[in-house]
Amino acid sequence: MTQTPKGDEAHDLSDRVKDGLDQAKDVAARAGHKASSGIDHNPLAVLVGGVAVGALAGALLPRSAREKDLLRPVGARLGVVAGAAIAAAKEAGRSELEARGLTAEGAKEKTRTFFSEVGKAATSAGTAAVKTAKAEVRQDDVSTPGAMPQGAASATRPAAGGAADDAGGFNAAV
Repeated sequence: MTQTPKGDEAHDLSDRVKDGLDQAKDVAARAGHKASSGIDHNPLAVLVGGVAVGALAGALLPRSAREKDLLRPVGARLGVVAGAAIAAAKEAGRSELEARGLTAEGAKEKTRTFFSEVGKAATSAGTAAVKTAKAEVRQDDVSTPGAMPQGAASATRPAAGGAADDAGGFNAAV
């Protein structure tokens, strides 16, 4: 049996269709396996995706008058219940914070106390630093009689401009 050129074309076309169909089956099988594997490994993501697709479809489809009539009381009731739940949660939270002394006024008082204590600590540290510096200066004066502390000028000697400076009459040599 000899085939004509049209018969060859038909046979080639048939082979290409079969190859395409086989490839489509393989792709579908791989996609199915991949989807199954994805569901097994991450079912929560699939659930969230399904909910998102459902919500999108629901938002795009128009509501019928019957749906509106049936769902209006449910929506109103949900709004009331949600409002009551929120109010109860706020009150419970506020009560719990007050029981622990965590009120707005309590926080202000703790802040005042904190900064007062920081101020006292800074004053104490400053006083200790001044006492230590004075003791060092006195020790230098005692160890070298007649010598002035290094970097300080005499209180009786005027500054370069002819007057004592604002730092207690001492001119610092820089």
